[in-house]
Amino acid sequence: MEILTQLGINKTIWIQLAFFIISYLAVSQLIFKPYSRNLKFRKKQTVDAAAEANKVLSHADVLAIEYEEKLKNQNEKILHLFGQLKSEGVAEEHKLLLSARQNAEKVLNQANQKITQEVALAKKELQQKLPEFSKAAASKLLGRSL
Repeated sequence: MEILTQLGINKTIWIQLAFFIISYLAVSQLIFKPYSRNLKFRKKQTVDAAAEANKVLSHADVLAIEYEEKLKNQNEKILHLFGQLKSEGVAEEHKLLLSARQNAEKVLNQANQKITQEVALAKKELQQKLPEFSKAAASKLLGRSL
């Protein structure tokens, strides 16, 4: 006991120990346990939020892939429809051009026939008037009437 007295430990050690235990229990119940609960709660919320964020991101990736597939399918349908309409348009254009050419040929043939008829009529008239023109031309050349 002498050693304890020399170290400065006396009968008040039990009082100090009681104060320490009471203080420890008070601090433990009022500060450490609520802090520990709050820390666990925040950690759980953070982990859950990160997991939820990963879940949402993976779902967004799946939706993006589905959207791209649907977009690709729609583009293929549009290209097919465009090709079909283009070929129909080309066929219609060919049909209209053919019809226009046939109409133009008819008009040209009718015009040629009319021109041929008018030329024949003009030749006939000229042949009938040729003796008159010849007489008139000779009269002028000779300077006297024939």
